Amino acid sequence: MSVYNFHLVDHVLRSLPEVWGEGTAYVVGLYLKEFFDEVCTSPSTSFASSDFHWNTAAEYLRPPEVVIHFLTEKSDSLVRKISSGAQLGPGGTTRIHASGNLSEVYVRESLVAMGGGADIARGLAVLAFHEAMHNKLQLGNSLHSKGGGGMAATTVYANTELNQPNIAKMAKALETAVPQNTEYMSTSP
Repeated sequence: MSVYNFHLVDHVLRSLPEVWGEGTAYVVGLYLKEFFDEVCTSPSTSFASSDFHWNTAAEYLRPPEVVIHFLTEKSDSLVRKISSGAQLGPGGTTRIHASGNLSEVYVRESLVAMGGGADIARGLAVLAFHEAMHNKLQLGNSLHSKGGGGMAATTVYANTELNQPNIAKMAKALETAVPQNTEYMSTSP
């Protein structure tokens, strides 16, 4: 049995020191690992567990791994750098494209949506998993109606739970190689 690896990229400017830093990023990764580990319990996948990697170089990405970018705010959108007219979600966006999917989470907008009183790291992780579902299932807004509620719902919160329909759909998709846009990942020297 193997480990499902997923990659997280930190583009957050240090203008959010009260809510974002190595500690928060690490806890976001731990929450995401918890979610992916739940998916790995399904008999529909050969993965036994998951692991996360922050800021890895693009050449270390291996199919079927997924990449999620964390940005300070919407105005930093990588999706908009590629497609200037792209419609952005309230807290995150995934651009599905044959050349490589691109998933991003906006930390500042997510904090506003959560009202600051929720578990910030878990809220960001829930949103990141939601974007990973768009990415791996290759579903745009139809994820919200076909994803089974839970973390696939139109709006997710820090306390949103990963449910059995989410697990079933993601378990089948984990082993599918979905091209990822690596343009904004670092490259080794």
